[in-house]
Amino acid sequence: MNKLAVNLVISEKLKDSRLVETGIYTTIETIIQAQQAAMLAVIASTSAVATTTTT
Repeated sequence: MNKLAVNLVISEKLKDSRLVETGIYTTIETIIQAQQAAMLAVIASTSAVATTTTT
């Protein structure tokens, strides 16, 4: 969260804060993609365990 706070402070000081906003959006997108990958890994491993258990 410190990085987000720094980005927000810098964006307030800059006249053109679009560059900082782009960085924030990129960071958020990366976090969302990592969460989705982790969720898919859990679903895949749960499915594998369920298949192994039932056979």
